[in-house]
Amino acid sequence: MFHSVFHAYAGPDKFFTTGEKGIWKNCVMWNEEDDDPEWATLPGPADWWPEDIDSTGFCFSGEKSGHFEAYKMIHEKQVPNDGSYERIFPSSTDLLLMPKSLISDMALTSFLRL
Repeated sequence: MFHSVFHAYAGPDKFFTTGEKGIWKNCVMWNEEDDDPEWATLPGPADWWPEDIDSTGFCFSGEKSGHFEAYKMIHEKQVPNDGSYERIFPSSTDLLLMPKSLISDMALTSFLRL
């Protein structure tokens, strides 16, 4: 009998792309009202996952807020006029809206100069 066992050849750290890991992370954060998840269902069979899940790239966001705000913004029909669209964190691993502050303005200015 032949069984296809994909996880014997590539662990979750190699099987999923950085973008797929980012989407999972944001979906977990968008489903949490308090932006502080304690538990989430991982894709695939349980025996596929190592003890140190953070090493696979499937970890909770280090940021405590801004995820749901970014979620709402990407579902809007128009770009907001208040300049908040420019404060979306430029990352492939975490989608969040950075707060309006001097630090976030300096970070985005530096990023946009690259």
